[in-house]
Amino acid sequence: DWKRLENLSDTSDVQVQDLVDPLHHVRGHPRPSSMTAVVDWSTSENVTVDVRPLDAQRLFSHDKTYLLIGLSGQIGQSQSDWMIANGAGSVCLASRNPNVDKNWLKTFEAKNATVKIYSMDITDKAALERVVSDVRATCPPIAGVANGAMVLKDTMFSKMSVETMQAVLGPKIDGTRNLDGIFYKEPLDFFILFSSSACVIGNSGQSNYAAANGYLNGLAKQRRKRGLAASEMDIGRVAGIGYVETAGKAVMQQLTRFGLMAINELELHQMFAETVLAGYPRNEDKAGIIDAVVTTGIRNIRNDEDILGPWFGNPLFSHCIIESRDTQTATDTQDKKASLPVAAQLRMASTTEEALETVKMSD
Repeated sequence: DWKRLENLSDTSDVQVQDLVDPLHHVRGHPRPSSMTAVVDWSTSENVTVDVRPLDAQRLFSHDKTYLLIGLSGQIGQSQSDWMIANGAGSVCLASRNPNVDKNWLKTFEAKNATVKIYSMDITDKAALERVVSDVRATCPPIAGVANGAMVLKDTMFSKMSVETMQAVLGPKIDGTRNLDGIFYKEPLDFFILFSSSACVIGNSGQSNYAAANGYLNGLAKQRRKRGLAASEMDIGRVAGIGYVETAGKAVMQQLTRFGLMAINELELHQMFAETVLAGYPRNEDKAGIIDAVVTTGIRNIRNDEDILGPWFGNPLFSHCIIESRDTQTATDTQDKKASLPVAAQLRMASTTEEALETVKMSD
């Protein structure tokens, strides 16, 4: 507080230098050494900070039920284990063709919890209503729902049939609309929609899947404008489990070439917890301003890496590009310069004309 420092008398026992805390000292002590203190932010050393994971135990209740649709596979089962370990008492998994080990279900008896399995197509509204009615009749009140249902039929748009388009749109658009209709006015703790990181950066042959996932954000905004919880999580590759791990080596190699970073199960759980919190309604949501989306897998890329993804030259992701210090040929530098943030391009400009051209191209 500079005003308080200025008011100190020359005869004060407190010396000004005693009121200056170096940055590393502040990091190690939550409170400054004096009620009146100045932090010296100038440092040539790296300063570490502790980042603690979100405490998930306050997100779930033993007296509530959580309905996860399209998530009866490895990811849904992993989520169920984690949710029950953090206080959930009842989890219901539903999908078109659930294949769940009965021995796994029995493990929850010792934990005083229940996991129920339903066979259902979320695009069939009547079937969804029957499942929800059964859950309400046999389980504690439903407090959270998630839609992870999906269909993939990768095809170039110019060759895509209407049937292929509709098959992919159905689980995301029709299914989510059905789910929203049933819980249209209910103040759930969370309403989470599973999307894909690949749809954020773009992926050849998946225009139908990108369109389907794009709808999710719009519907989540509608719910939040109604004062209800809603959020979206963009998942990439989860190491060891999930669709990508079973899709084959070619799919994993493609995601790696795109610069998508795999996350592990613990990070997936943390992502879900963050998405729950992101979905809590806020006053500003009624103005339609907030996007409650949590995306993972997109990492910082050096501009000399062999990345083939279409997002590399997209200005929206320029903050993810790290300028390489390696010597490059003039051609390479010119080709990759456009993918750098505008500020970095301006630093590389050697003339006023080149700087003006950079600004013009960024408009």
